[in-house]
Amino acid sequence: MSLLFEKTALGPLPLQNRFVMSPLTRCRCIGNVPNDLVATYYGQRASAGLIISEGTSPSPNGIGYARIPGIYSPEQVAGWKKVTAAAHAGGAKMFVQLMHCGRIAHPLNLPAGARIIAPSAVAAAGEMWTDAEGMKPNATPAAMSAADIKSTLEEFVQGAKNAIAAIPPATKSPLYRAGMISPPGLTFTNKMPMMVAKIVTPPNARGYKIGAVAPLNIVKASTIAATVVTA
Repeated sequence: MSLLFEKTALGPLPLQNRFVMSPLTRCRCIGNVPNDLVATYYGQRASAGLIISEGTSPSPNGIGYARIPGIYSPEQVAGWKKVTAAAHAGGAKMFVQLMHCGRIAHPLNLPAGARIIAPSAVAAAGEMWTDAEGMKPNATPAAMSAADIKSTLEEFVQGAKNAIAAIPPATKSPLYRAGMISPPGLTFTNKMPMMVAKIVTPPNARGYKIGAVAPLNIVKASTIAATVVTA
């Protein structure tokens, strides 16, 4: 039998095989709440050893794309409980990837009262799909203040706590995505400790996803290579 199909462990987590399902944005969460369709989707892929969820916003301000999930409300936590139950029924373990979209956003995709915020008040090149009006240019974000940075960090912490509440004990291991919420002037090497200081899970049950895919928005292959080497 292929090594890929053999049981293994990821730190304290036993895995039924060595297959890991990468995050795939599906945009199926009406009102940004995971629903039965989302639970079915992940349940159908639960033969993997580990599933990493699609990007999931820890706050209304982190929503950028239409219909992506959040994990900041009781309704969203209840929706994720359905999803993780479906994944566990098939034997998979599951991590939640917390993702703040930053300036890759449009006001038509945001919940009421949310703001587009980013390190600088500079719009990203390109367009964003909106259900209301189709393709629209990326909006200019508000530059984050020190208070915005502090509150966003706190939202990540609360998002992690909500993920812990939504995932069965065997996989209480939220996966973090860093780099969206750092103040101007920080390099990648000192962005990471800024996030690590606020993580609420044990050191052997957390991680960073570094997506080596380029080009993406303004990210180029040379930037990704330097980031991966740094990490």
